[in-house]
Amino acid sequence: MLLKKSTDNKIYDYNERSVLFSTSTENKLYCIMENPGSNLEKSQDALVVPREEKSVFIYLFFYFVGLTILFPYSMLITINDFWNYKFRDTSIEYNSTNDELTELQKSFPGFLSISGNVPLTVLSIVTALFGNFFNIKTRLLVSAVLMGLAFGGTTVISGLNTDSWQNTAFILIMVINSCYSAINAVFQTSFLGNLGRFPPRYIGCTNDGMGLGATLPAIINIIIIATKPDRELVGLLCMIFGVLVIFVQLILYIFASRTEFYIHYAGINESVRNTIDYKSYVMVFKAIWIYILGML
Repeated sequence: MLLKKSTDNKIYDYNERSVLFSTSTENKLYCIMENPGSNLEKSQDALVVPREEKSVFIYLFFYFVGLTILFPYSMLITINDFWNYKFRDTSIEYNSTNDELTELQKSFPGFLSISGNVPLTVLSIVTALFGNFFNIKTRLLVSAVLMGLAFGGTTVISGLNTDSWQNTAFILIMVINSCYSAINAVFQTSFLGNLGRFPPRYIGCTNDGMGLGATLPAIINIIIIATKPDRELVGLLCMIFGVLVIFVQLILYIFASRTEFYIHYAGINESVRNTIDYKSYVMVFKAIWIYILGML
């Protein structure tokens, strides 16, 4: 078995990412190089999980990122009553006996879905193909900042009195939502693609966070409505929560990306590839084509 010495006390597997155990008897790091036929005998004082993997901060960070991926957009589509109020017929009293919806009210959910899903799909494919040309940390930081700014733009519009320029507000929201979804596609494709390099528990907690990110907006909306604020404030308060979640996630990433554990697994210091490995994409497609077919 081929070993390489270093200056720590942990032992990594052959791909130098998954920590097998650490020993306290020697202040050395042994990195197991590729040797398919070898067996590793653990010492009596071996630890199954390294100290970094036990960090509550890192674990919660992954959970929060999963939440952030879905939380803002879920909040946007949850406050449907607010958008109906925003694009109401201003010539009559809101919630009057006239139940006829305006054209903007009828069109808003459909256009919001189209303006969000089309850029999301396109940019996810583009990022998967060409994202490797840029460092993972750069992609995540830049996209997180732009996500916050884009969602902040929608938040500003939601807080303004748009009764006299509803059509313009409608178009602006759709344009900004398209920008946000495109940026979000870059972020989530980069993060989730890189997530496969981490131990299984971090993959699991990220998925759990995404589940909460899809349901938490409805809970927050109910709580806000229960306080009986003005109709104009309901949407604004909910949207502000979305902006806060994005920027809290940005701050957490800045700290997490400086930890030895995240740098090692994420490959932040690895050189950027300037070529596209089409063989890898073909191999992945062959492995998942049945699942793609099932979604069609």
